[in-house]
Amino acid sequence: MCMRYSLHVMITRTLTVTTTSAPRHSWCGPHIRSNFSGDLAGITSSENRASRVMAICDAAAHTVQDDGQFPNCSVQNLPVLIYKSAFAASGSPSELANKIEETFDNNGFPPQWRFGLYEYPHYHSTSHEILGVFRGSARVRLGGSKKGIEEEVRAGDVMVIPAGVAHESVQSKGGFEMVGAYPAGYSWDMNYGKGQEEKQKAEANIKKVGVPTKDPVYGSKGPLLEHWEKQ
Repeated sequence: MCMRYSLHVMITRTLTVTTTSAPRHSWCGPHIRSNFSGDLAGITSSENRASRVMAICDAAAHTVQDDGQFPNCSVQNLPVLIYKSAFAASGSPSELANKIEETFDNNGFPPQWRFGLYEYPHYHSTSHEILGVFRGSARVRLGGSKKGIEEEVRAGDVMVIPAGVAHESVQSKGGFEMVGAYPAGYSWDMNYGKGQEEKQKAEANIKKVGVPTKDPVYGSKGPLLEHWEKQ
């Protein structure tokens, strides 16, 4: 995490994963390997300007369980979501970053920074996190080294990381950078999986984090609402 545009802090998410992948689905938007049952045509430009920039893509949902070190998805039972090719990676990285920021902001997730991902596991207990890749690619570990999973992300992909899920960069290429955003009204903290005292405090914080009412890419419809409203 970092301060928007001034402190470009690298973010790395790691989650302890007992992974459960949702089936593939063919709808355009943040990486969707989901059971989304909505009508994409119903998403108007006034509701979500991003509908003009999205490419047809898949979305993946991974549920990563508590491994004793990281809470991961266990407290709220919200899966990690990965939107593949949510944004068309055309034009310059700066132009793509601007598109991502505008879309996130329009949907109630104010962008806070542009940077990479830490190369060590960490997580947030006071907010969910939305990450939009605008440059390069990376192999990201979610859920920690004990039970975690690894996913490849590249420019145009979006990751939705629930509060409590550990994440980190295993390897990056091409000057990997992302836009980091959080639901309006929430701020992020930093936790590193160091001891039970930290973990117990973090779990109490996670219980207080609300579920967003909009999808960061699609607005009033989308994978986040489909997957998270079921919980």
